[in-house]
Amino acid sequence: MVTAYVSGVPSTNIPKKYINRVEFGEFVLLSYPQNLSGSGVVEFKGMSFPKFFLPMLKNDDTSVLINIYTGSKFSEFSLLD
Repeated sequence: MVTAYVSGVPSTNIPKKYINRVEFGEFVLLSYPQNLSGSGVVEFKGMSFPKFFLPMLKNDDTSVLINIYTGSKFSEFSLLD
């Protein structure tokens, strides 16, 4: 599993119903998981987030975080040694 997260610094005017999108001091605009069975390349095509989230950011800067999750140390394709 490989997940791309797009986030930014939150503003002070986030509606209560979206406050749960603030994680580790970042407002998460998008969480985009992709499954990968075996080795290969992951492409994050079609990623988008609602434009109404942009005013909830302090500025227009966004960050992208890519997390790679491995399920088993014993898998042939595991990143763990």
